[in-house]
Amino acid sequence: MRAIRVAWLAMAVAAVGYAVACGFMPVGEVTVSCGKSGELSVAGAHAGATCEDSIFAALGPRRLIAMGVLLASPPLIAAVALRVWVSWLVVPAMAVLVFVGVANWADFWLLLSFGALVLLVASIVVATAHLAVRARRDSHRARGAAAGM
Repeated sequence: MRAIRVAWLAMAVAAVGYAVACGFMPVGEVTVSCGKSGELSVAGAHAGATCEDSIFAALGPRRLIAMGVLLASPPLIAAVALRVWVSWLVVPAMAVLVFVGVANWADFWLLLSFGALVLLVASIVVATAHLAVRARRDSHRARGAAAGM
C-alpha cells in the first residue's frame, strides 16, 4: 500500500508543479482576446499587462494557486485516506475538472483541463492498481485463514 500512497503523493506534487509551470507561460497563449485583438482584456488582469507577460505577472498568483489546489487536493486526499473507494472518487473529481476547463476554453481555466486530463488518466491507473493490491491482499488473507482451519 505504500506504493499507492507514493503514487497519489507524486500526482499531487506533479499537479502543483504544473500550476507553477503555467505561471511562466505567456498569458497570450491562453486567452482568446490576445489572439483576436492583440490586447489583453481579461477580468482581473493587472493594469498595463500585455499578452507577452507571464500569467503570473498579468493575472497574479490567485488563479495559479486556485488551480494548484484544485488539481492537487483529490490525489492528496486519496493519499491520506488510502481507501479504495476514495481512490475511485478521484476519477470523477478529475473528470469534473476537465469539464470545467473545457467549459471555460476562452480563458485561463482552459489550462485546468490539460492538467486534469493527465491526472484523470493517472488516477484511473492508480485506482485500478489500488483495487488490485487490495484484492491480492484479501486473497492472501483468505488463503491463510482457510489453511489455518
